[in-house]
Amino acid sequence: MNDLSRVILTGVSIFLFLILLPAVCLAQQVLLDTVYIFFDTSSTETCTVDVEGKGYQEVSKFRKEDIENYKIFDICSEEFVFVKNKASKDTLVLRKRSDIQFQDIGFLTEAYKNAKPKKFKHNIFDQIYIVEKISKDKYIRYSVGWVDESIG
Repeated sequence: MNDLSRVILTGVSIFLFLILLPAVCLAQQVLLDTVYIFFDTSSTETCTVDVEGKGYQEVSKFRKEDIENYKIFDICSEEFVFVKNKASKDTLVLRKRSDIQFQDIGFLTEAYKNAKPKKFKHNIFDQIYIVEKISKDKYIRYSVGWVDESIG
């Protein structure tokens, strides 16, 4: 191989590297910046979760609790917190639920598990909304934070 061939091959290799590098980096990022989760209080689905001091128990998949200035949404063993005096709450009118692309809890936990570099749950997505149905075509959208074990 002569010197000119080596220079051309090196140039082509560098060019391909520079073109492909951004694609590889972008492929490792989370696919969505904003996530919507439908919180179905009428659901009869259950989950097996570790209840402190009581071992594993079957509980309702969707549970919520009001504690002073907080509304806590629990989906299986994942908690999302709405801070009443700091976060936003909006009323939405949707003709059908499919007007918004909802993700399930499995999507969020997979994104957390596969995040590179490793992140806290509350840093995986820019925004998480819990959407709860309040009447035939009205919903409330809560801006929530995903509670990480380390900050529990």
